[in-house]
Amino acid sequence: MSRRAAAEITIKAAPPPSRQSSLLRWAYVAMVSVFFGLCAFVNFNDPDAAPWMAMYIVGGPLISLSLVLPTLLPGTVMAPLCSMLVAFYCALCGYLFGRVTSSIDLGSLSPRAAAWALVEFEEGREMVGVGILLLHTVVVRSAASGHRTGQALKTVLWTVVSVIILISGTVGWMWQPAMNARYQTPHCKGAFDSLTGGNAAAKP
Repeated sequence: MSRRAAAEITIKAAPPPSRQSSLLRWAYVAMVSVFFGLCAFVNFNDPDAAPWMAMYIVGGPLISLSLVLPTLLPGTVMAPLCSMLVAFYCALCGYLFGRVTSSIDLGSLSPRAAAWALVEFEEGREMVGVGILLLHTVVVRSAASGHRTGQALKTVLWTVVSVIILISGTVGWMWQPAMNARYQTPHCKGAFDSLTGGNAAAKP
């Protein structure tokens, strides 16, 4: 392969961010580290805790380091890695959704009822978590691409994902006991009870 051809397929390294952009990146990394760290924590008593905890820690805080330490995790590594992770998360979401729809016909419910019925299943809540990981990975992938174009779109993407993470964290904290109230999955109680003091009331 010629040098010119190799250069054409090589992913450009991301340009160095401005001071303001660096502060925003650090704030984003701190937020996702807390969020996905808690996601890993609440899975510690699951029968299959190891893969889920590893997925949240690696897919959340660790790959986020590329946003603030591009020399440690360059775009030439992160871009293809994130692309593979996105494909994996899409496949996993499809599998989890299939598990839920094998137990309940979501199509027969109103959108609001279907959304609540989805998160009443452990697989549904897992699918939401994987979906947020997917969106976060898209953010990291966009930063690792090195393209200077589409900055406005990237800003919108980062903002939307940040809002989704904040809302999801708040909803999960407040409503997880209610989500688990119908099927009473035993290992979906312990971690949240330790955080809430066991006082969260189930939704009737």
